[in-house]
Parts: sequence; structure tokens; C-alpha cells
Amino acid sequence: MRKSIDRYDLKILSALQRDGRTTMSRLAGTVGLSASPCHARVQRLMKDGVLGPCRPDVNIDKLTYSLTVIVPVELKQHDSKNFKLFEKVISTMPQIVECYAVGGGFDYVIKVITKDIESFQHLMDELLEREVGIARYYSYIVTKPVKKFIGLPLKELLSSDDEYESETE
Repeated sequence: MRKSIDRYDLKILSALQRDGRTTMSRLAGTVGLSASPCHARVQRLMKDGVLGPCRPDVNIDKLTYSLTVIVPVELKQHDSKNFKLFEKVISTMPQIVECYAVGGGFDYVIKVITKDIESFQHLMDELLEREVGIARYYSYIVTKPVKKFIGLPLKELLSSDDEYESETE
């Protein structure tokens, strides 16, 4: 269900995507509200589930070497039981940082971050040994990030709402 938001909510969300650590006073100034109403809106957006918890963006490259691998996965059986088993097991593995159920030639695409190729292979061997129903998988080593996630394209996603067109940047 789509939540109703106005131009101030959109400005708040856009500003927080750029800098989630900003002060409430600075955020209020950015969106053109006083601090108290701005804070109330942030609280409502959090309560409504539109705005999630703020997490720091850790630059792992400044701490240590890491390996990122994109892994399309096809399951042997295509039924609810097998999908649930696979999803349950991978959700317990911290090296699998993202997973998407997809349509097309594969059932899932997972993003794995480990310290090296040996650690990656150990993870995949563990998945195969746990018999989570993997028929096949392919490993695509990320050689460099070209464009990292920096926030949702809110203006473009909400562009059909005329009230936002002239109010946002």
C-alpha cells in the first residue's frame, strides 16, 4: 500500500538519503520547516515504515581487502517449501549481504562479500553441503564498483504525482 506523502516529506526523505547524520535543525532548514514540525514528520515517516533505521555507510576498502561476488542461483525444485528453505538458510549467513528473488533464467541473485576467493568458495561449499536445493550457480567477481547505491530516485519514482513536480530538486 502506498503511503501519502507531501512535498515536505519528500524533501525530508531526499535530504536524509544524502546525509542521514544531519542534525534535526539543519534538516529543518534544508526542507523549509522549523525543527519541531520537521521532527514530528521524521517520527511519523519512521512509524509508518517509510523511513527505516539510519545505518552508517562503512567503506570496507579503508579497513581491509574484500571480495564482492554476484551469484545467480537456480534451484532444483520450484515449490514453496524449497524457496522457503533456501531463503531461511541464506538469511543466516552474514556474508550474503543481499538476495533478490528474480524472474527469468534464475531463481535468485545474491550478493556476497567475503575476505577472499577461498572464503567465498567455503561459503558456497557450505551452502551446497546444507542441501538447500541449489541446482547450479554462477560466480561473477566484481572487479570495480561503477555506481554504488546512494539513495532511491524519489523524484523520478514519484513523478506522476503532480504536487511534487515543481517542489523538489
